[in-house]
Amino acid sequence: MLDEGAPFEDIRELVAGIRGPEVYESGDLDPSGWSAGMVQGLVQDVPSAREPVEPMVSGAEQITSGRRVGYIV
Repeated sequence: MLDEGAPFEDIRELVAGIRGPEVYESGDLDPSGWSAGMVQGLVQDVPSAREPVEPMVSGAEQITSGRRVGYIV
């Protein structure tokens, strides 16, 4: 057994998960630890919300416009 580090009572609040939700609610990363999986290393860019949505909207417009042919609007 290693004889290093702080006594558990000194760090209980930090490792008990009590302060963790605060990170997600406030966005402040300082009060507690927060999790990120190994997949974070695969992130190469962070697109705007517009980038993935525009092709879906465009595709939906093409599909629905083809179905409206012959209908009086």
